[in-house]
Amino acid sequence: MLPPGTDLEPKFAAPHLSSYLQDFWGRWWNLVGSNIMRSDMYDPVQSLWGSTAAVMASFLVSGLMHDVIFFYMSLEPSTGEVGLFFVLHGICTTADISAKKQWSMRGMRPLQPALTVPLTLGFVLGTSWWLFMPPIVRAPGKETDDLFLLLKGVAET
Repeated sequence: MLPPGTDLEPKFAAPHLSSYLQDFWGRWWNLVGSNIMRSDMYDPVQSLWGSTAAVMASFLVSGLMHDVIFFYMSLEPSTGEVGLFFVLHGICTTADISAKKQWSMRGMRPLQPALTVPLTLGFVLGTSWWLFMPPIVRAPGKETDDLFLLLKGVAET
C-alpha cells in the first residue's frame, strides 16, 4: 500500500482524442512505457541514425517485450502476431510523421480531427483485434482472466 498523498504518474491520458498514430503512441497511450522507450531507445538511436530508425527500433523492441510478456502469461511460443502488430504500427507511424512533415513543407494545413481521430482509432482497434488480441484470447489461465479484468478497468476509465 502506498502512503497517503503519493503522486503516481498517469498510465494513460485520453487515447480516444488521438488525431494521428504519433499522438496515440507518443502522447496518449501507456505514458510510462512511452517515457521509458523515449529515453532508453528512441533518443539514443535518434542521435545516431535519425528519427525514422528510432521510431522503428522503439516499435521493434516493444514488440519483442510484448512477445516475452505474452509467453510468460501463456507459456505458449510466440506466433509472431504481436511482433507484427508493432512492426506494422512502427511503419505506419513513420509514414504518419513523414506525411505531416511533407504537408507542412508544402504549406498545407493538417487534416481535421473529425477525420483523423476516427481513422486513427479505427486503425488501432482494427489491428489490435486482428494481431494483438488473438494470442491473449487463445491463452488459457488465470493470468489471461486478470488481463481481461485490467482491460475492462482501462475501458471504463
